[in-house]
Amino acid sequence: PSAQIDNKPIAFPVAKLKTTRYDLDSAYPGLFGHVASEIDDKLSLARYRPDDYRLDGAEDRRAQTIAGLLRTGLLKRFESSVYAFRLTVEKLLADHEAFLVALDAGQVLVPGSSRSRGSEAEDPAELVDGLGLESRPATEYDAVALRAAIVADLAILRGFHERVAGATVDDDPKLDALAELLSETLGPEKAIVFTYYADTVDWIAQALEAD
Repeated sequence: PSAQIDNKPIAFPVAKLKTTRYDLDSAYPGLFGHVASEIDDKLSLARYRPDDYRLDGAEDRRAQTIAGLLRTGLLKRFESSVYAFRLTVEKLLADHEAFLVALDAGQVLVPGSSRSRGSEAEDPAELVDGLGLESRPATEYDAVALRAAIVADLAILRGFHERVAGATVDDDPKLDALAELLSETLGPEKAIVFTYYADTVDWIAQALEAD
């Protein structure tokens, strides 16, 4: 409190916090509630926890942790931006489809044991990819039940993707609210925008460059 520069006390301004709200339902009616409900109640993420279907009943707690990371990460990505959410959904779709191809060939893909070099702030699906993949014979699993769970998850993920596939920077209420803050409320002052995911930064940059 007594710091000085050139014998003059340093005075810090008092922060004035303000919340700006945006209406996601105006562009995507009911989407947030639908996504949250499907993730909590229906999405099994069996693709990332296939050992739940082992015939010998062995459990893989690490796989359950991975599935939990993906479940919460998917919702966080949606909260960050529609664009970040869409990228993760596309990655999950590709992973699920590859899993079914391997299962039809008699193999079950399981998360590898490599150490991921990423962090939670990245796309959680990419983070899981960093673990690598291993495979085990499908005869060790209840392949019928496992396939049914994967197919059910695929249907949910495809439904998510259909709702956001056409999203552009022109129809994102959150971007509109940010643009109004930058152009009208803050005026000519420089601003720093903080966000959790780098993909959302890209989305914001696209919008600012387009406007």
